[in-house]
Amino acid sequence: METKEYYGGTYPSPDEIKTKNVKIKINVTYEYEGEFPTTMDEQTIKEWVEEEFRWLDFDKKTIEEIEVY
Repeated sequence: METKEYYGGTYPSPDEIKTKNVKIKINVTYEYEGEFPTTMDEQTIKEWVEEEFRWLDFDKKTIEEIEVY
């Protein structure tokens, strides 16, 4: 009789994990303090922040709310 050896044995397959699709909404507050020219009005500063957002080094970041729905 011929047999095959399985080194280390055989392992059962893990149970399938059921998943669900969820949406998550995260409201975050960032605080930044910096020097700006006096010639820049509020709208110009807002536009600057939108353009430079990813490069800013924020003083503080706070997660205000997390919603899962």
